[in-house]
Amino acid sequence: MRAGRQYARPIYIDRLDETGTARALEPVALDRGDIRPDEAWLQKLIFRFPQILPVQEIEPGFARIVPVCLELPTPAGYADNLFVTEGGDLIIAECKLWRNPQARREVVAQIIDYAHAMAAWDYEDLQKAVLKAVMPEGSPPLSSLYDLIDGETAIGEADFADAISRNLRLGRMLLLIVGDGVREGVESLSGYLQKHAGFHFTLGIIEMPIFHGAEDGFYIQPRILARTVNIERGIVRIIDGRVAMEAPQATQDLRASGRRTLISQDRMLEILEKAEPGLPAALQAFLDRAADQAVTLESASKSLQLRVRGPGDDLYALGGINEKGEWVSHNVNWYADSLGRIDLAHDYLEMIAGIIGGEVRKTPNPRNWYVVEKGTLNQPRAMALLAHPEAWLAAIEAYAERLMAACVDVD
Repeated sequence: MRAGRQYARPIYIDRLDETGTARALEPVALDRGDIRPDEAWLQKLIFRFPQILPVQEIEPGFARIVPVCLELPTPAGYADNLFVTEGGDLIIAECKLWRNPQARREVVAQIIDYAHAMAAWDYEDLQKAVLKAVMPEGSPPLSSLYDLIDGETAIGEADFADAISRNLRLGRMLLLIVGDGVREGVESLSGYLQKHAGFHFTLGIIEMPIFHGAEDGFYIQPRILARTVNIERGIVRIIDGRVAMEAPQATQDLRASGRRTLISQDRMLEILEKAEPGLPAALQAFLDRAADQAVTLESASKSLQLRVRGPGDDLYALGGINEKGEWVSHNVNWYADSLGRIDLAHDYLEMIAGIIGGEVRKTPNPRNWYVVEKGTLNQPRAMALLAHPEAWLAAIEAYAERLMAACVDVD
């Protein structure tokens, strides 16, 4: 039996009662000239509306992405789109109409070549290239990259420049191939991409089908192709003039056991190694011990979060580690509270406090209780908890069992 597509045509329903009517939305046929049958149109679309790119589904730790330019000149050619985050992460996108035969394979090699070429740059080199690139009509004058992201959540300009330079030097970029709609045969690209799995790059192929809206405007249904999401992520490095893959020391241990990491995880692990040498290795050892309990590590914008799979296949927070190497636990309460059993989260926090000799800070809002060092308002060091892996695992097991029992009682 031939596998069907994952998404059918969207249906518009004008009312959710017996008077409502339903109709399928009509696709916009870019290759038949409904709007404009070229890839430049798609480039401008994702520049104007970067939020339609599902970046956080690929790299959860990436903050808001900011469009920089079109047609970025590199020694390997012109990259369609460049984006940055407020933390200095880099995203390159190549836009292809899938009817274009080049989209089958050449675009994959092409986008890797861009990353290769840009790895020889620093912040100033990138900035010079950006000033030579194409800006859509109506874009404000640009004097520096930092002008684009300067705001309340942005890091300082010097830190931003350092982050950009480091990511360039490591070839650490998110590479996106964006198409209007997948044609037969394109999904088989996953087999081709697996030949490049040794590079461990973060690469996403995104389908961007566009539909006419029910009244006016357009409906866009971005989709990450499932068969390509599973490419092993990591850092593209340039060694002796060739593209190769080598994780930073702080992340090598996590990969040694086959555990995959994202760019945002790599970055956090490097930060944690500087904040407290040995912390990433201790975290890896704990995750190895916790493998049988379905404990997972996920990226957030400024922390790594540990979660356990609970009732209904949901993931429940076990606490996280912030950039300072502190164990943060405010969000532990939120997930248990959604079951109506916040008391279970409070009991788990008390167990953690007992392990490290701390106490639970009981704020007026019970959803915000968290663990602190005894007699202070300071969040405990993550190493203090990782020093007692068996006790922490016992607390996790007890918490998970009680969550499961609570779910059964609710049913």
